[in-house]
Amino acid sequence: MRQLHRTLRAVRTALAFVLFVVFSVSVSVSVAAQDAQPLEELEPTRVEASVAPVAAVVRDMPPLPPLPLDEAALTGEIAVDPAPPIAVPRPEIPRDAVTSAPMISGEDQVYFNATLGGGSVNSILGSINVYRLGDGPQFRVGYDHRGSDGFNLKKPGTGFFEQENDLTAWLRLDGAANTSLEVDTGYADRRFGLQQLSPYYSQDLREFDAKVTGAWTPERPVGVRATVAVSDVRRVLSTGDSGVDAQSNGYRRFTPELSGSLEWPRFGVDLTGRYDGLFLSGMELKNGSSFAVQVGVEAVPLDGLTLGVTGITQYHLSDGVYFPVEGYLSYQGSRRWNLDLSGGYRVVENDLLPLWSAYPATEVEPGTTLDESRLPVNEVLFVGGELGVVVVSGAVEVRGRVDRELHTNRLTIAPFQEERSVYPYRLTGGNSLSSDVVGEFSLGESVRLDAGWRAEWDQRLPGVPQHVARGAIRGDVRELTMEATGEVPLVTGMDALPELGIELRYEIARDVEFRAYAHDILAPGMDDGRSLRGVVPEDDDPFIGPGLELGAAVRVRF
Repeated sequence: MRQLHRTLRAVRTALAFVLFVVFSVSVSVSVAAQDAQPLEELEPTRVEASVAPVAAVVRDMPPLPPLPLDEAALTGEIAVDPAPPIAVPRPEIPRDAVTSAPMISGEDQVYFNATLGGGSVNSILGSINVYRLGDGPQFRVGYDHRGSDGFNLKKPGTGFFEQENDLTAWLRLDGAANTSLEVDTGYADRRFGLQQLSPYYSQDLREFDAKVTGAWTPERPVGVRATVAVSDVRRVLSTGDSGVDAQSNGYRRFTPELSGSLEWPRFGVDLTGRYDGLFLSGMELKNGSSFAVQVGVEAVPLDGLTLGVTGITQYHLSDGVYFPVEGYLSYQGSRRWNLDLSGGYRVVENDLLPLWSAYPATEVEPGTTLDESRLPVNEVLFVGGELGVVVVSGAVEVRGRVDRELHTNRLTIAPFQEERSVYPYRLTGGNSLSSDVVGEFSLGESVRLDAGWRAEWDQRLPGVPQHVARGAIRGDVRELTMEATGEVPLVTGMDALPELGIELRYEIARDVEFRAYAHDILAPGMDDGRSLRGVVPEDDDPFIGPGLELGAAVRVRF
């Protein structure tokens, strides 16, 4: 009898797998996985989640969005996102949003929070957020500012500064007949001083983006969604007393998209049509446009197992037709371990904005041949996987990830050229291999320890260390929270001091929190400062970060 059960189970598994493959091939592929990542729900039933513009409510008040006091905001560091680009767009969640938030029907729920702080390096920071939950329109409006001047004890006004301003707004309206409308907009302005390494005084980056999404779900499992996204990016190299002319260039992008989906508890199909128009100004590069039709399927053939395939027919007016395809697998082995695998072929648009953000003062490298003065697309073959294991339930968890990519025309940055005071653009092919291991340890209810190691084994951008070890420890004692962080960049032939920071948070009253912080405590031991990427500045990457910074802030909510 036991053997019969095993046989039936094997037959059922095989039939489910064959059925999935047949569906995958027939529809050619793209996303119920439009979030481009496997379902996280352990049960086979597909769950539809609503989003709200704030964190989930605890008791009668929602926790506040993260302050610009945490590591990324305090470092002043700017870096290219290490995550590989995804050809299939993921559904975007409004800033500071979560999957759901409880609402009290009929009550007007409007919340407000504000932060004000400052410290050494002539730094000042502030933020204000207003948001509404409940029946009727939901919205969030936020403004954040941070500025500092005088990196590594340099005199203010000498070009060692940065300043950031962000204004965001989000609105959601739910109408009759299962319709909804979302509007998400943002404006960012970032100025970075060029530290007397260029005839220009500073680089200014200004970015405006807006996205409008209308959805209609007349009856399960049918869904229709229309989206229009626009963005305007402008870079200005401003002048001081050098006598050179200011330089301005940028681009606009217009992307309308229409998609329809069919979703059942164990299976989903999504069909999307998209146009992407890129219009450049101030550069000797031609505009580019592309059309794409993508089809995707996602299935849960067995409890805990999610499979997905995405396929696209992508037509570029200047390059021709491409047929990207990628797939993924996610398996949850009980509650003790999980495995994610992905791989395929992508066609990625080369984008100037990440390079502008990470490397100030860039230009096309002399001798670089751009056919018809355009940026070619980057064709990428990739494979990646992640394994997570709960070693001790509630106490020890370890995760590891490896990604391998083969590029044809990847837009990167060459080392800084002092004679021309720029980082030149460069088109390269070749391999990239990265790995990341993270361990999380809970020592009782009040102490948590995290440790990790990231490595870039092949091609790297200038200044990026090959290995980075990082760790953090957090302790909670009643109203007091202390967190210490550390990061150690490791570069062959170069010694860099660890980047250490500490932060104390004390809840003075229920709605008032005081914070004190010290960032890069060991920076005074580095005579020339620390580079933006965490190591000792050198000829290939000379720009430095703020260095030692001490400060305090108060956050109020009501």
